[in-house]
Amino acid sequence: YYNQGPWIEQLDKRVELNILDRKNKYALKELYKTYKICAKYDIVHAHMSYCYTYITLSRLMFGGKYKVIFHDHNGDHDAFGSQVGLGLKYMFRPHYYIGVSKKLEQWAVNDLKVPAKHAYTLINIIKPNPKINYQPAPVLHKAFMVSNFRSTKNIEFAIELFGKLGWPLTVFGNCIEPDYYNSTI
Repeated sequence: YYNQGPWIEQLDKRVELNILDRKNKYALKELYKTYKICAKYDIVHAHMSYCYTYITLSRLMFGGKYKVIFHDHNGDHDAFGSQVGLGLKYMFRPHYYIGVSKKLEQWAVNDLKVPAKHAYTLINIIKPNPKINYQPAPVLHKAFMVSNFRSTKNIEFAIELFGKLGWPLTVFGNCIEPDYYNSTI
């Protein structure tokens, strides 16, 4: 919403882009603008709790009928569950949830009380098709990954993938789960 950045030129020109350019987090004008944008759709897919909460707030304030799906990439809920905002647990509790791991899906069902039939896992990593003989571009010969060491990040898959490609992999991040860290190095 804030900074258009260099990626904006890479978007397909058919994508409708709405930029709020908010100066204040809870400015009524921008909340209403958010509602008007979302009201054009039956379902709104929101990434991360901040965006989800903002879109849900606009829906509640202005009577939106659209459904909001919370797509969560966090991964820290089990380690830092007490830091999850009360709004997410109560006032803005999601009815539909997508997590990037089974662990997050279970967290949503157990802690946020999302109905199990509305909680899903959509892993961040795409596994290559083994039937396709993929040959990487010759100029790419090493990989760098920024990720904290915790099981929800699936770092062992990256290690396996780059090992098969014969590329050295450097992982930079904090050790959140020492047992997971020790099992992957």
